[in-house]
Amino acid sequence: MIPAADAPKSRLDGLMAKAILMKLYLAGSTYKGDVDSEGKYHGKGLLTFIDGTSYEGDFQHGVREGHGILNLPDGSVYKGGFKGELQNGFGELFMRDGTKIKTTWSYGRKNGNGTITDPSGKVKEVIFYHDAEYKQADQNPDCWNMLPTLGL
Repeated sequence: MIPAADAPKSRLDGLMAKAILMKLYLAGSTYKGDVDSEGKYHGKGLLTFIDGTSYEGDFQHGVREGHGILNLPDGSVYKGGFKGELQNGFGELFMRDGTKIKTTWSYGRKNGNGTITDPSGKVKEVIFYHDAEYKQADQNPDCWNMLPTLGL
């Protein structure tokens, strides 16, 4: 690592901007739960942000990691896995209008086989790739046959 005195100005500006944004993100937030020896969120806890977003679940050394429930200001709720602050693994997203999405998540994006249940209860099987919904009918058959090799 470059010592601070010798670091290029642009690198220092980037580090400072990141630190300021993190402080603003946490400004006005409250946390109730377990902490590690350094005072970072660790174990089970409830983190509530000033905008009304809340997360209740597992933390690892200050990071949302494990299983949790994320309540968003728009009324939608995500229940499932987290890794490095982002939705990861299996999860369910409950939208305010009653729509429910069940799928796997990767780095905060819907990714893989899943279902969408509309407010009337109608279930549709879907495939997500980087948050986009793919339909077999819309694909070139030669390309579609490659998707299973990508792990989808």
